[in-house]
Amino acid sequence: MRIEYSSNYRLKGSATDKLISLIENIGADACIFGEGGGLACHEISLIERSGATLFLQDFSSNYPVYSQIHTGFLSDLSIIDAMFNIGASETKKVTFDAWHINMRAVWD
Repeated sequence: MRIEYSSNYRLKGSATDKLISLIENIGADACIFGEGGGLACHEISLIERSGATLFLQDFSSNYPVYSQIHTGFLSDLSIIDAMFNIGASETKKVTFDAWHINMRAVWD
């Protein structure tokens, strides 16, 4: 797992232009969006024309549960919560064990 900060790149233009530039700058060919509506501020057709594949992350059927510093488990938090609670390598493991890419068209 690699974390990239968009602030490390000189990205210009709309949110979509910046995303496409970031994908190209880091050598990626796909982008995974969560179910929280992250695609709403992007022009999907421009991303598709750039050659990037879009996927929707789907935890709805198998939400990853991990140890948190408090009693019980509070779901629907950012992956950052998992990283601070269980570290990067364990976060990668529970995330990959729990999620699948929903292959339905992201624009439906």
